[in-house]
Formats: sequence, structure tokens, C-alpha cells
Amino acid sequence: VETIPCKFKSVDHYLQSYRLPLIEETRSDLCSCLELINEAPSSKILSMEVAGKSGLYFMDVDFWDNGAGFSTETYTARNGDIFILSSLKPESAEDLNRYGVTYCLAMVTEVSLDDEYQKGFRVKVAKDIGLEEEDLSKFRHAIFLTNIMTNIRIWKALSFDTHMDNNFTVIKSLLAPTNLGDDVCGICVAQDGSLLPSLTEQLLSIKLNQSQLDAIESVISAVRCRHMNLLKLIWGPPGTGKTKTVSALLWALACVKCRTLTCAPTNVAVVGVCTRFLQNLKEFNEHIDENGLPFSLGDVLLFGNKYNMDITEDLQEIFLDFRVDDLVECFSSLSGWKYRIASMVSFFDDCVSRYDMLLEDEGNSDPVSFLDFIKKQFDATAIALKRCIMNLWVHLPGRCFSRDSVVNISSLLNMLEIFGTLLCNVDLTEDCLKRALGCLSNENSVCVKPISSIEKELDGARSSCLKLLKDLLHSLNLPTGVDKNWVQSYCIRNATLLFCTTSSSYRLHHMEIAPLDVLIVDEAAQVRECELVIPLRLHWLKHVVLVGDDCQLSAMVKSQVCKEAGFGTSLFGRLVMLGFDKHLLNIQYRMNPIISLFPNVQFYERKILDGSNVLSPSYNKDYTCFPFDSYTFINLTDGREDKEGTGNSRRNMVEVAVVLHLIQTIFKCWKSTGKVLSVGVVSPYSSQVDAIKGRLGKQYDTCDGFHVRVKSIDGFQGEEDDIIILSTVRSNGRGVVGFLADNQRTNVALTRIDNIVFLMDALFDAGTVFGLLVMLVHCTKVELSGQTLFLMLKDVNVFSMPLMTRPYVIVSDEFRKSFTKLKSSQLRRELAKVYKIRDLYLIWSTDLEKSEERYIQIIRIWDLLSQQHVARTVQRLENLFSMYTDDYLDHCRGVQTLGKLEVPMVWDVEHDIIHYKKDCRVDAQEEHDLVDTSYTMENSKVRESFLLMKFYSLSSGVAKHLLTASDGSEIDIPFELTDEEKVIIQFPVTSFILGRSGTGKTTVLTMKLIQKEQQSLIASQGLHLDGDDLSGLDEKDIVPLKDAGEGFVKQVFITVSPKLCSAIKNHISGLKRFGSGDVSDQPSILHMHDIIDDQEEFTDIPDNFSNLPHEHYPLTITYRKFLMMLDGTCRTSFLDVFYGELQSSIDRGHSNSRALQTFIESKEVTYEKFAATYWPRFNADLTKNLDASTVFTEIVSHIKGRYQASSPYISKLGRQDYVILSDKRFSSLNSEKRDRIYNIFVDYESMKSTAREFDLSDFVNSLHTSLVSEGYNGDLLDFVYIDEVQDLTMTQIALLKYVCRNFKEGFLFAGDTAQTIARGIDFRFEDIRSLFYTAFLSETEAFNQGSQQGKQVKLSDMFQLTQNFRTHCGILHMAQSIMSLLYFFFPSSVDKLNPETGLVYGEAPVLLESDNDENAIMTIFGEIKSKHGSMHGFGAEQVILVRDDATKKQIVDLVGKQALVLTIVECKGLEFQDVLLYNFFGSSPLRNKWRVLYGYMKDKDIIAQSEEISHPGFDRSKHHLLCSELKQLYVAITRTRQRLWICENTDDYCRPMFDYWKKLCLVEVRLLDSNLVQAMQTGSSADDWRLRGTKLFNEGQFEMATMCFEKAGDTYREKWARAAGLVATAER
Repeated sequence: VETIPCKFKSVDHYLQSYRLPLIEETRSDLCSCLELINEAPSSKILSMEVAGKSGLYFMDVDFWDNGAGFSTETYTARNGDIFILSSLKPESAEDLNRYGVTYCLAMVTEVSLDDEYQKGFRVKVAKDIGLEEEDLSKFRHAIFLTNIMTNIRIWKALSFDTHMDNNFTVIKSLLAPTNLGDDVCGICVAQDGSLLPSLTEQLLSIKLNQSQLDAIESVISAVRCRHMNLLKLIWGPPGTGKTKTVSALLWALACVKCRTLTCAPTNVAVVGVCTRFLQNLKEFNEHIDENGLPFSLGDVLLFGNKYNMDITEDLQEIFLDFRVDDLVECFSSLSGWKYRIASMVSFFDDCVSRYDMLLEDEGNSDPVSFLDFIKKQFDATAIALKRCIMNLWVHLPGRCFSRDSVVNISSLLNMLEIFGTLLCNVDLTEDCLKRALGCLSNENSVCVKPISSIEKELDGARSSCLKLLKDLLHSLNLPTGVDKNWVQSYCIRNATLLFCTTSSSYRLHHMEIAPLDVLIVDEAAQVRECELVIPLRLHWLKHVVLVGDDCQLSAMVKSQVCKEAGFGTSLFGRLVMLGFDKHLLNIQYRMNPIISLFPNVQFYERKILDGSNVLSPSYNKDYTCFPFDSYTFINLTDGREDKEGTGNSRRNMVEVAVVLHLIQTIFKCWKSTGKVLSVGVVSPYSSQVDAIKGRLGKQYDTCDGFHVRVKSIDGFQGEEDDIIILSTVRSNGRGVVGFLADNQRTNVALTRIDNIVFLMDALFDAGTVFGLLVMLVHCTKVELSGQTLFLMLKDVNVFSMPLMTRPYVIVSDEFRKSFTKLKSSQLRRELAKVYKIRDLYLIWSTDLEKSEERYIQIIRIWDLLSQQHVARTVQRLENLFSMYTDDYLDHCRGVQTLGKLEVPMVWDVEHDIIHYKKDCRVDAQEEHDLVDTSYTMENSKVRESFLLMKFYSLSSGVAKHLLTASDGSEIDIPFELTDEEKVIIQFPVTSFILGRSGTGKTTVLTMKLIQKEQQSLIASQGLHLDGDDLSGLDEKDIVPLKDAGEGFVKQVFITVSPKLCSAIKNHISGLKRFGSGDVSDQPSILHMHDIIDDQEEFTDIPDNFSNLPHEHYPLTITYRKFLMMLDGTCRTSFLDVFYGELQSSIDRGHSNSRALQTFIESKEVTYEKFAATYWPRFNADLTKNLDASTVFTEIVSHIKGRYQASSPYISKLGRQDYVILSDKRFSSLNSEKRDRIYNIFVDYESMKSTAREFDLSDFVNSLHTSLVSEGYNGDLLDFVYIDEVQDLTMTQIALLKYVCRNFKEGFLFAGDTAQTIARGIDFRFEDIRSLFYTAFLSETEAFNQGSQQGKQVKLSDMFQLTQNFRTHCGILHMAQSIMSLLYFFFPSSVDKLNPETGLVYGEAPVLLESDNDENAIMTIFGEIKSKHGSMHGFGAEQVILVRDDATKKQIVDLVGKQALVLTIVECKGLEFQDVLLYNFFGSSPLRNKWRVLYGYMKDKDIIAQSEEISHPGFDRSKHHLLCSELKQLYVAITRTRQRLWICENTDDYCRPMFDYWKKLCLVEVRLLDSNLVQAMQTGSSADDWRLRGTKLFNEGQFEMATMCFEKAGDTYREKWARAAGLVATAER
């Protein structure tokens, strides 16, 4: 690469000089992309095959993973994209050189347009790499690097490409140009005397100054000269009206019929100049309205990539894609202009005969009146005609219409308006109308009525319309029946003014267009000269006008070699270096003179004058209320810069917080002014821009008159705002300013504002322009270039803003409970200041916390104890610390002092500090290989475990709670989260969370919801920097949540279980109350929810999503309530047909009465009603070898619950589609059984219809149909959280897409398919993910069709929560053994996850064996007949679990009040210290079929193949019940936190499973003797029984709750529970 000269010898020398630098720049771009390959978008290659020519291949890929370093918009392939095709997904470029890795570079040459997600395309690879067809299968991954389409186009322009125009006229004049002086020859000056004055007079109407007028006049004179080529430089410093001048120049060129192409380097710049031109065009043509028609825009055309352009509604009228769509319809043979005119003529001629036909068709039904019929017919026909005519008028050049046609169009539109007005006249009768339309004569009337004036007017208007219509039909010479390509070419061929980027102008070389006269390049100083060769070669181009400012940003060049060679130099810059004159626009109208002074002196040699507007004393009047002056520097002493990800972009989160605070302060001041105000936030770093945008959100989007936008400095060139906040990011001791060392970038940053600029200041190098400005701000007098520059101190604010960081103290749950139980409030206040007082001891230690890229010492407070308990706690802590690594302990022991204070030490993360000596995580073990990890675990009871203990940041809110709560009651406080949970909560995209029971799924959902509430609050109220508690600066803490007004975030939390919903609702409410500082008078944990059913919980929430007050958000509702609200939002209700005589008492959209709810519930078919009422009535031949549960599941989940994105109107699967499911899925049902099930379904639907009943699927499918046909008219939600999603069908989940269109980040699904024990539900998480693609994302492009975005939405992978917080490893190993069986036998029914990890070692579950034939329950409880039940039997934290209600009744009769007894379904969502699982296998419907497990054990070598154990082979049709049995078993054993006993009456059916567990050493076998019975029983206090009773009461288990309250001696609650039980029984 050689230095590019300023002058060239020939065209070939000129073009050749740029070719090698272009190759080097392309190489450098690819190289920088390779360095960040781990953050690049990537996808799996699904197929790859040869596409004819050598080196061309067809390729299909999976959905794209955006990558951390890519934009927030989902990546879509474009022509010119460069991929790396590789056999593995590389983490770095070095991975590609590893042994055995195959890779190559490929370029996209054609994207499949009919592919909905653009996942299929043709690629080209180098021919010399020798790819064979068998090599194609090695490529598994495609990784996007960059797009080189612009560089390809430049290359073709530099290489005499045969497909391009070979006009080198202008280029030859640029080889060695000289400043020629006059732009116009003397002959043309003499001939041009009359035109310029008239143009100048009109230009003065838009208030151009003399320098602007001179620039325009010189260009107009030159382009009319046929003897010379113009090369004009217009120098437009910031605020001098450069864009206004360009738009006025374009108007003048259009007036002289000069075809002009306007280019700019970026889409933003093109859209900007185009928008301003349209504004000026409307001003110019305000007085030209002789025909009463809007101004035609057919001469103006903007084209380019609509996905990369911000096409506003105004620009749609001139944007090629939208224009073509409108004109194709107008030129259509079936619905175009000829059809519309003919339809209007037909209306005036035949409307009466049409009405007669309507009467014949309707027969005896209530007919519509003639007058109403005519009105509707006229409105429909006239509106369509007007729309078509106006589209033609706006989109076609004026020369397409003759003078007579224009007059006729104007007259026709006027007459149609008159005719429509007359039809609405109150005096118009039907007879009068018929006579006016010529279909009712007075001749046959006995009494001749005089003709009224309205008849005359109607008849006249009709006659005029008919004449005008027929004239237009013959006079309009417009095409019909043409396709898109023809219309596109037609638009470009006929336009006078064209707008596009310099790169997109390449398209014009491939079209037959009329010659272009003038090329105008806006922001010309930002365009590489070689890129300008593309438009400079266009056919017949003669004149070039370059508009720009070489003192601002130049073109971006990545290669340092190319920079030094001058590759980034623009043609504008080269001509300036050669001494070309620049026509200076010398008056600035933007900046306060105090702000403009510095850039004027530093960059523009004092040539810029201040406009009269900025010199006016009133210019600052709108800002006098602000507590800032024109320049304000904020010195952030606590700022810290860091890099995001592996890229080079930097951010400074402290500056982000201050920026939000400044915007909030400005907003508060602005509200009192009532003026329009724009605030721009600029930063040189994209990561800082993203961070500010993320925290700012959409808070100010709805504030009329107050506008905030955040951009990079580069992206802000050419823009302006009233106030600019410049976030410099850099904060370091070396004074390095990074990007701001570029003086041109500093100039851009400082010249964007009208009045006020804030600059975040650290230490800056005085050798840079920015450093010089900092010095000027700090001094009153500075010598600069031999001149003295004065700044008055009153115009400058300099202040420092130190920021407090979050407290580095966290307290445990045990400490919180102990502290709040202290009786003396004064004692608590003294204790809070010291570590020991009187006889109490505070147990604490120093620990580490990882925050972003730093490790920080924190104080961890464990407990507050009396002396007798201290020694045991300290010993347990020492045992815990013995598990820490030496490196971790050394960091904990480190000490740092500041004066006499000991302060936390901080370390930058160079490598992870390993916490424990060995990692207990089990990732890649065989399914049955359950490794003993006890050496890394705490050997204690679960309830006493330090590792499972919750901790809370000692914020002011927690401290307030500790000082006010005196009864030890629990309130909802945001506790410290695990790293795993933090990652999910902070993940910004729609997510799927899988986790087994007890892994914290619900915690993640609620904390993410609260975080969004917090961000919404910050967006509406900003940060509170003047208080002591700045926890709002940290994402983990909760800031005060107050009313957010109109800008509130709409969130909804949905779950199926009413009990879980109630608990979550109270939890969220508690977190919000705590966040607002209200820690008093919160509902106690002993609060009983007297809820009869789930509907009564929500009586205060309307059954409607329309205009729901923000007080209701965040909504926490059951799925049933969600359906009722969705139904209330629709125009017609599904439930109307069931109300009957109750219809009159229904208030649509409001919560219905208890009686109505009960009535509707009586009409619903649940599984219980299906099994009890419908199942016995089906044909016995159909139900043979089938059970009701299986059939109901198939009907609900598959036949009626399987969402079909392609046919959302169809509410059920057809028989054939359902039967073939047996081939597509690991099905337990063969085609014969499926056919019988479908027959049952048909009978069921018939019975249900006869009984006028419905099931939930009917309700859901009806809503789908209504929403597809009517549309959704309620409030759109921002975020939707779905817990226990496994309890929903696909069609139920698909309803969510109507209420929330924020597919990119608005959904969070959580659940566990291992716990799918709900009747009628059957799916995996992969099914949800697939549904999200097909039902949600597939509609995105259709939803965005014609909008500015039209982008696809990224979908994340699934997250898995693996750390269990509920129980110990003994239980987890047994649970995993059940999952291994499900993975093996039913891989499609459950999602395969990594095994859960536990932090606590625990005893193995116990298999109880009896030495006699007595029932085990009798052995345990039979001898205890004491009247004092509270002293014997099981305690409040122990339970007997049984399969069903019948077994439960038998056990309750046996044990009486000595133990809690629950079914497995009833206990879901509850947890106990100890669980006795009784007779699960003995009551199993599988019976002997459990022996199929032996086949699995042999397959996995758990037992020897030689062992002679008879067992059946697995048959999915015979053993389909095994799936639900294993899931129920999983739910049962995961209810315990500590001890699990499994007891069977007989070993006939349990033997296979018991053998399985014994072989894996997962269980202990114990003989049920008196010693064991005594050890099993634990006592409980009255408080324990009261707490358990409350939990059971709130779960609706009133019988057991009554027993608990009786044991607690709580008579009041006992009566309450008994009464609630009686009500529930009556309801059933």
C-alpha cells in the first residue's frame, strides 16, 4: 500500500491508487471481526449442497444467535455478508487452526426472499480450496464476520466493471484540478438573466442569509451552463444551515428541470437531508394551490434498504418501496384506477337495480332502507376512488397528467364531496332521492309534486360526476396490469430528484434511466473519495456539488496502514489541500455565543458570525430556570471506566447514573416552562450509549414537548439539540482521553447544542483540544495562539460529585430473626453500633463478593446469640471455613487502612478466586453414575445449613426493618442472589428457565419483575443522589417504588395455581412495600387468606385489559383470570351463550358476581367431571385398555390444545393429523388407539354440545378465533412472566402473543416438565421454544410489515437452574434416579437437564421393612393412644403422603389426629422436614408392569446381564402409565427437606424400584421397630402447628388445617378452618 497522491497522471493511475488500499482495508476489517468472533452472530448449518457453478453452494441454517457483541436487532443475512464456515464453533480465531478443524470463508451472493426468516441463501467460496461434496458435511457452524457489499461496489467502480456506466468526464477533471475561478461562461450568464431573480425572490421566503443565497445562485447559474463542468465546495460549519441550504438548492434545481442525485455516506444523513427538503418543499408550495390538490411528490424519490433507514410516515410518500406498493395497486387490472372509475360510474347508473337485487336476496328479512343503502354504497365506492386518485397524484410526476386531467380531477373530488354532503341532508326523503337519481317519475303520479331544490342539486351533482368520470376514463394515459419491477423502473426513470447513499447509487448503473445532470454529496467530508467513484461514473453526469465540513469527522478507516496512506481522505479534503475555494456559510444560528466562541476560534479562524437569534437577549429566556450555566463541567471523583465483554468499547456506570440524574433535573425544571425542549446525550463509546439507553428506557417517550435521545458522537454529526450532555467515559490517572484525542470528534461533540453543555470531567491531557477546553473552564484567562481568549466565570460551572457506593455489609436470615426478637428497642439501637453488649454476641466474618470485574471484601454477619450458643456456632463456621481454598482465605484476611479506619480491599479480576477446595458440580456424568460429593458438602441439617442460608444487604431499608419489627415476624426483603440467578435476571432477552423443584425458579421471576419495576421508577423519577442510601445504583437492590404516572411499565405474572398465585402476589406486594420504605404493618406470615376459589381473589380487577389503571400493575393473576380479562376485552364474549336468563345481570368487562362465577363453573367440563360423567357413557369397545386420564390428556393437549400457527382459526386437529402423531413423536399410543381416542373425542364433543357445556380448550380456541378476526383492543403489556408453565397447553400459551408484542425481551417462561401432573397437560420445554418461533416470531415480520423496523427478534437458549436450596444430596440423588428413568423410557415427555447439585450432605432415604404382617401405619401409630396428641405422633413439619383421596381417608381413620395426611396432588407446592410416602407402589395402576425397570437396569449394567430376572420388554402402548407414575413419584419424594421414609404394605409391586435404588446405593433399609418409630416422631410447638395450619389453610386443605389449629390450641382459627371446610364441601 503506497501513499495516495493529491494529483494523478491518468484515469488508470487514479483508479489504481485506491485498489490495494481497498483490499488492505477489507482485510483489516475482517481481521478485527475475527478478534471478536466469540461475540459474533452464529448459527448451525442444517444443510449445504452444490449450486451449479464451481464454488457456489446452497445453504440452510438454523435460527441465528445474535452474539454479545452484535447489535440489539436480530441478525439477518444480506448479500455481501462474509461468513466463516467451520466444523466447530470457535471461541477465538486461534481455534480455527486447531488440529482437525475444517473451515473456509464464504460470501452470501443471494438471500432467499421467500424464506420467512431469511435462513436460506446461496454462498460463494474460493474455487482454489478444493472443496469436495463429501467435505460439505463437515461444516456445522456459520459465523458472521462483516458485510463487504460497499467495498465490492467500490472495487467494481475502480475496475472498469462492464455493468457500470463509463462516464469519466467528471473524474478526468479531478485528476489534477486547479481552482478555475468562474463557474459560468460569459455566454450563459447573458442568457440566464431572467430566471435567477424570480428564484431568488421565492428563496427569500424561507429566510436564507446572503451566504446561503450566493451558494445557491452560483450552483444554479453553473448547471444551466452547457459549456463548463461545475465542481463546487460548500463549507457548512455546525449550525450554519447547511441542510437548509441543500434542500433550498434542490428545490431550485427541480424548478429548472435539472435531474439531480443527492448522496450521503450514511442512511441517517440521507434521511436527514431528505426530511428537511420535504419540509422546505411544503413551505415553498404553500401559496401554489390553484387546483385545491396537495403537492405532487412524484418527482422526488428516496431509495435504499428500508430496514436500515428510519422511514417516518412523511418519508413513506417518497420512499421507493412504499411508492411501488401503492402504485402497483393503483395500476392493477382488478382494483386499479380504471376499475375504481368504472365502479363509480356504475354506481351512478345502476344503484337502483342493485338495491332491487338486494331486496330479492334478503327475502322477508328486515330490509335496509333505500336511503341507507345509497349512502353506504356511495361512501364505499367514493372513498376507494379518492384514495386511488390521490395515490396517483402524489406518487406520479406532474407531467403524467394533462392540464385538462388536473382540472377534471380537482372538479371530480369537489363534486363527490358535494354529492356526499347532499346525501346527508335531513330534508332528503327516499322518493326525493329516487327522483334525483332518475328512477322515479312524476308522470304516473295522481298529484304531481314540485321538484325540490335538493333534488335539483343532487341531479346536477350526479350528472357532473358522471361526465367528469367518463372524461377521466378516456383522458388519463396511465398503465394497467404492470408488475413491481416495471413500476420500480418507472418511478426511478421519471423522478427529477433522487436520494440515496453513495453505495446505493450503484443500483442506478443497472437501470435505463434518463441522464443525471447534478450530483450533490452531503456530509462530503465523511465520504472516502474512492466510494464517490460509484456515483461519479453515472451516465452523462456533468456537475458535482460537495457540501461538508472538513473540520469535523472524516471517513472511518480501520487499517492503520490505510490511514497513513490517506485512504480516509475525502474528495472534499483533497480539493481543500489543493487550494480550492470553499464557499463558507458564515452565520451560525444554533449555539449560544458563549458556546460557539471556543470552536469558532479553535477550528474556524473566527470566520463564523453569530445569528441575530442567538444574540437576542430573549434567546436564553427558556433556560433561566435551570441551575446550570452554558458550560457545566462535572468532575466525578468516583467514576470508573471498564470494558464491556471482550471488545474495546468502554463504559462508566457512575457517569450513567449522573446522566440519568441530570436528565431528571432538567425534566423537573422544564415542566414549569411549557416550552419544547430537546436533550441529547452523546458519548464517544458505543457501550456507554447502550448502557445509558438501557437505563433510560422509554420513560420520556410520551412526554409531549420533552425529547431525549442518546447517540454516539459519530452518529450525532449533523444533528442538534437544545441541551447536550457529553459523557466522556474515561476516568484514569494517566489523563488518557481515548476517542476525544481526535480533535474533529471533539468539535462534533461541542457543536451540537443550542445553549447548555455538560461535560463529565476526569484528568485530561492538556495537549488535546478537549484538555484545552478543560483548562479554559478552570481559568479566567488563557493564552492561545498569540491571542487572548476570555471566559467569564459566571458562564461556567465546575463542581465535583463524589458518589457513595453500596454498603459492603450483608446480614443472615438468622441474624435478622434474632435481632427483631429483642424486646427493648433501645437495646437494638445500642447493639447496632457495637459487636458486643451485655450478654449478646454478634457473629461475623470477612468474606468476598464478585461485582462486575472486581472482588470486594464484605462483612458477613451470621447471627446474634447468647453466650451459651456462641461456641457451637463458631465451631460450625470453622468447619465451613475449612472447605475454603487458601487463596480465598488469604484474600478474606487482607487488611487495608485509610487513616484509622479499616476499609474494604478491592481486587481487579485477573482470574477467578476459587471459593471451595473442590467443585461439587456434576456436569457430564452418566445417567446412573451418581458420584459421592459429600467431601465438598456441609454435614448439617438442611434447616441449620450455613450454605443454604439467605443473606440480605444491610441497606437503610433493612436497617429500618430491624429497628421497627419487634415480634420476629418475617417480611419480604430482597435477599442476595446466586451468580446463576443474577445472570438470568440481568439477561435482557426473552428467556426459558428450567429447574427442578426447589431450585429458585419463582425467585428469579419475582426478582426480575421487581427489577423491571425499579428500572421503570428510575426512568420516571431518576436517581436520588442526595440521600444516604444509593442502593438504586445497583441492580440487585430495590429503590422506592412510587406511582410512575403515565409512563409506567405494564407487567403481568401468570400461574395456573390460585394458591401459588396468591403467595406470589403477597410476596411481590411485600417487596414493593419494603422498597418504598414501608416496613411496618405488613401482612404477617400467619395471615390466612379466606379465599373460596381463585376468582374471588381478583374481584377488584376488572375482566378487561382496556385502560386498566396503573394501580393494578404489576398484575399477579391466575391463568383463568387472564382468560376472563381477555374475554372481556373482546367485542363478543365466549360465555354469552351459556348465561341464558342471567344475561341481563352481566356487566361486560367487570368482575362478575359470585353467583355468575358459580354458574359458569357448573358448565365447565374439568377432568373430574369428564371422568365421573362422560367416561362411563362412552362405548366400552372404544375405552378398552384406555384410561380416562390418558384420553383427557390427548384431547386437551393434542387434539384441541396443539397450536397450529398456519391455521389459528382451526380449533382442533383433524383425525388424520392426529393419528400420524404416532409416527412423529415418541408416542405411547399406536395409530389404532389414536383412532379410537378420536372417536371418543367426537362423541365427547357431541355430548358436551347437547349438555350446553364447555371445557377450557373451547374457551381458549374461541378467544384465538375472536382475536384473529377482531384484533386485540386492550392495553399492550410490556413484560409477561409465566411460572409453572408446564401446567398449560400450547394453545393456552399462544394466547399471550396477543397481549404482549415485545417478543424480543418481554417473556419469561419458567417451569419443570418433570412436575407435569396436571390432568390434560403433556409437553416439553422444547415444545414451548418451538411454539415461540412458530406462533410468536413468525408473526413478527407480518406485524411489522410496512413499519420502520421489520426486524426479526432474537430468542435465547434455555437457562437451567441446577443448585437446589430445598433439600440435601441424598434426596437429590434419588430424584435424579427417577429422572434417568424418564429420560430412558420417555425422552419426549421431559426435558433433559444437568443433575441438580446440593450444598448439604444428608442421610439416604429409608425403605421401611416390617418383621410382621401388620400394617406399617398401625406399627408406627397403633400403640399411641394418648389423649395429648400434641405430645406424640408426627410433628407439624412431618407428613404422610398417599396416592389418592380413598387411601387418605383410610389412613386418617387409622392415625386420627396423630399426623398430617395429604395426597401427592395436594402437597404440590408444599414442603416438609420429613415425609412418609405410604403404599405408592401397592396402589399403583401399573401393578406388575413395574418389572419393566429390570430391562433398564440390565441395559445400563446396573445389574448383570446374566441375572435371571423375568421382566417384560418395554412397550410404549402397554407401559404409557409409567410416565405419569414416575412424575408423581418425583413430586412426592421432592416434598421433603430432610428425611424420607418409603413404606409399602406388600413388596409385590415395589420390588423392581427398591432393587434399582439399592443397586445404586441410594437408600438405606431399616427394620421398623420401636426404636425407629420413636426416632421418627418429633415434637412441635404450638407456634409450629399454627404456622403449618395457616399454610395448609391457604392451600385449601381445611381438614388438615383444622387439626393443626386444634393441636396449637388456637380455637378461633380451628373454628374458622372448620367453617371454611364446610363451605368448600357444600361448593363441591
